[in-house]
Amino acid sequence: MDLKFAWWNCGLSPPSTKAKKKEPNLGFVISIITLLDIRKVDVLGICEVNEQDIDYINGIIQSLENPDLQLVNLYKKHGNSIEDFCLVYNSKKLSITSFGESLNTWDSVTDKKLKAGISAKFILNDEVPLSIILCHWQSRKSYPHESPQRIKLGATLRANIDEILAVNANSLIVVLGDFNDEPFDKPIQDHLSASRDAAFVIRKPRSLFNPFWSCLGTMDEIEHHPKSSGSCYYQDDGNMTHWKTFDQILFSSAFLKPNWEFVDKGAEIVNDIPIQDVDLAWSEISDHYPVLSHIRRIA
Repeated sequence: MDLKFAWWNCGLSPPSTKAKKKEPNLGFVISIITLLDIRKVDVLGICEVNEQDIDYINGIIQSLENPDLQLVNLYKKHGNSIEDFCLVYNSKKLSITSFGESLNTWDSVTDKKLKAGISAKFILNDEVPLSIILCHWQSRKSYPHESPQRIKLGATLRANIDEILAVNANSLIVVLGDFNDEPFDKPIQDHLSASRDAAFVIRKPRSLFNPFWSCLGTMDEIEHHPKSSGSCYYQDDGNMTHWKTFDQILFSSAFLKPNWEFVDKGAEIVNDIPIQDVDLAWSEISDHYPVLSHIRRIA
């Protein structure tokens, strides 16, 4: 069985009462259709949407006339606190058992909110449980790079993952998110314990595997994909690199067992959506590209 996971910060409705909303354009529609109908994504997590955006996405899904595609509305608003998610999944391969559990908490010292994520529970079609966590960590404007709050975000999500692994050390867990941190930043690598080293993850099975190290900008990427060398164009921190790999998909060690394999490194920045056909630049759609991981269970 093949499973394709994708994540997209689509940029329509940032989770701030002061943020300016964007209206979905034809490029947005093409992007959703490309991911779900052309690329055949089985699980698509989306952030920076509100309830009107989610209804609009559901309309696109209905137009595809694929009864297997189901949408879960994960949007919540409590005062100034916003959960800006929705999730689309292929009901032919997965059955949802619960959704909407918040993993957020408050820093006990500073009383600052730590938006660690939100979870959904599934069962694969052979009754194997799967946990999916969606993350949209606070921006670097809110919590600066390497600030204590960013470290605590990683530690908070780590504690929630540890709770799952305490019940079953072989749990299938997939984390999709815009972390506003790169794979090598301390909140991801050290405190969430997400490693690029598959051999290390196999030896230390409570760690996570992060295939998105392979999407950091390289000369090869620049030569073959001159539009980007990362998933997000970010220029607010004043350093030498504007393209950041903030968007990542992480996997529990159970996906490194012999009955699973990653296809094409399991990490792709989807920067080839055909928006040129409608004369749009990607910046008119979002400042983030979708990311995709393709895995396969071997008989």
